[in-house]
Amino acid sequence: MTLIDFTKDREKAFRHGFMKGLAAPVMLFGVFSTPEIPQVEPIDLNELIPPKNILDDMETVQGDFIRALKRTP
Repeated sequence: MTLIDFTKDREKAFRHGFMKGLAAPVMLFGVFSTPEIPQVEPIDLNELIPPKNILDDMETVQGDFIRALKRTP
């Protein structure tokens, strides 16, 4: 899609809009092929076990949040 500044080039904007208007009925009956969707192999989440250090980090962050909530009046 091309954007045209109507204040700078009115003739070009008119021609562009006119041609798009003429092409509109053709677009109704056009056949447009889409590319094939690549097949992605699903991953079973039960097979993924996060490394111990990530679990430790999450426990630390959780503890920080809980301590911050207890300090909030």
